[in-house]
Amino acid sequence: HCMTRLRIMFKDRGLVDVEALNQTPGVMGTNMQGSEIQVIIGPAVDDVYKEFIKLSGLEETDKIDENLDAAQAPKEKNILKRGFNAIVDTFSACFSPIIPILILTGVVNLIAVVIGPTMLNLVSAESDLYTNFNWTSQAFFYFIPMFLAYTSSRHFKTNTLLTMVIAAFMLYPSFTALVATEGASYTFFGIPVQMIDYSTSVLPMIMIPWIQSYVEKGINKICPDVLKVVLFPTLTALIMIPVALCAIGPIATLIGNALNSFLVWLYAIAGPLETTVLGAVAILGVGMGFLRPIYFTGLMAWIANGVDFTTLPMLAVIANFIAMGATTAYLVKVRSGEKKQLAVSCLLSNALGGVSEPSIYGIFMVNRIMLLATVIGGAITGLVQG
Repeated sequence: HCMTRLRIMFKDRGLVDVEALNQTPGVMGTNMQGSEIQVIIGPAVDDVYKEFIKLSGLEETDKIDENLDAAQAPKEKNILKRGFNAIVDTFSACFSPIIPILILTGVVNLIAVVIGPTMLNLVSAESDLYTNFNWTSQAFFYFIPMFLAYTSSRHFKTNTLLTMVIAAFMLYPSFTALVATEGASYTFFGIPVQMIDYSTSVLPMIMIPWIQSYVEKGINKICPDVLKVVLFPTLTALIMIPVALCAIGPIATLIGNALNSFLVWLYAIAGPLETTVLGAVAILGVGMGFLRPIYFTGLMAWIANGVDFTTLPMLAVIANFIAMGATTAYLVKVRSGEKKQLAVSCLLSNALGGVSEPSIYGIFMVNRIMLLATVIGGAITGLVQG
């Protein structure tokens, strides 16, 4: 199971009574992916899963990420679309594991702001207490390439420790200090290295393991087994570090800067129209997955610039409040006890876990009036935000 769905693989999908499943109390909907059926349950999925294991006698398996849906879908024939989907799935796989840390940074930042001089002024900005919370959040953003080195290496199936060595080199204090020195230069094996500060960077440590996966395959093919324990890590590092510093890092930084500039340009041209449209399709986009590229672009802009006023507020925060508001209205209006129970479960999932999928699949997608309400509410909110 994942955060909201019980996933069952069948030998004969034709034997599955989907209609009966959809009418079962507590089931918010079903979704077919190849020979797998996903039963959308919500936060209670873990309890249902444990009972299912007891009844079926099947072996218990690890919880999986929501973003694995795409990997189980039939292979897309359109090359451009397949490439686009691969990029989006890669970002999802690399960022999803660190979302709890993003939440942590938000909470400790909030505490710092509340107790600090900005709001209640209980402590000064120089106090140790304020510094404790502030440094906890800033440390994550500074070392985010190291976190991404771990998650992206797992995604591309490279040697995780070697990927983290590359990230460590790019964040090494002496190299960072050299970058900050005006007019400084540096070469690796005689190849000029661009002076770029990789702290808080995102794209380089997603692209580096991608290239590293091919380098490791090549080394594994030509390296004798008796020497592999020495040559494999050495050759991988000596090849990948200059490639990362001289090619991948600068190219990824250029792409990241272009995406940031695009967001700034889009708001400068469209203004509040951009956030209005974004708000109107926020709930629908989360349910259908077509807003993920925009979300990740905003996430990169936030990490690089320290702020993002347009994309992330709507997709990461406001959309969830729109879902909570609509779900609350549904809870008040419906008369059926089962529907009220569904609404409570969805509301708790929204409020406590930041997961709006139960509301989207269980309420909005099956009720056009509710879906229209989220579109109108989102558009108004986006206009005010813009």
